[in-house]
Amino acid sequence: MSTTLIEAMVRGEAPPYVPLNVDQYHDLMRAGVIAEGSPVELIDGMLVYKDRRDDPRMPLVNHGPNHANGVAALYDVLSALVKPLGCHARCQLPVTLPPGNEPEPDVSVIKGVVKDYGQRLPTAVDTWVVCEVADSSLSGDRGTKQRVYSEAGIPTYVIVDLVAKLVEVYTSPVVPDGRYDDCQTFGRGENATLHVAGQPISFSVDDVLP
Repeated sequence: MSTTLIEAMVRGEAPPYVPLNVDQYHDLMRAGVIAEGSPVELIDGMLVYKDRRDDPRMPLVNHGPNHANGVAALYDVLSALVKPLGCHARCQLPVTLPPGNEPEPDVSVIKGVVKDYGQRLPTAVDTWVVCEVADSSLSGDRGTKQRVYSEAGIPTYVIVDLVAKLVEVYTSPVVPDGRYDDCQTFGRGENATLHVAGQPISFSVDDVLP
């Protein structure tokens, strides 16, 4: 029976692969091998599609309307809350986590102002919060993405769960274990609280759910 390389890797039967690092990933983009705006990100040294669907039956490159609206709502809410704290929100833009990760979280909260990053991309030390809006991507966001963000030491990770209509707030990254030590869950009718620049900020869960 024929086997794909990925299937062999899962079973531990494949030869070691050579992962891309962040610099090589940038070289591919500059060379046009990866087109500007392609729906891919670098995770664990591999190029993977960003899953922005509402339903796994949709084509992988499509934006689902629920996902898109959830991202827009979360960005709008966080932008207003964090600007007075000397931070800014970004929408589906990269955070560089060397050597082999450059995810593009749906929303991130970054220290300073936009112009501070005219010559470089934000890294983990520049980042207070990363957020993923999840429907068909929920399993990966709770698994691989949580590990990547916690290993980088990003203080807070937020998942907006469009399936259960919840906001999950992960804090206290345990870097060696690739996990967060604390998770709080907020539902409709409740306010979710995050800490940015040492200050608590709160928003209504209803305001970020489509």
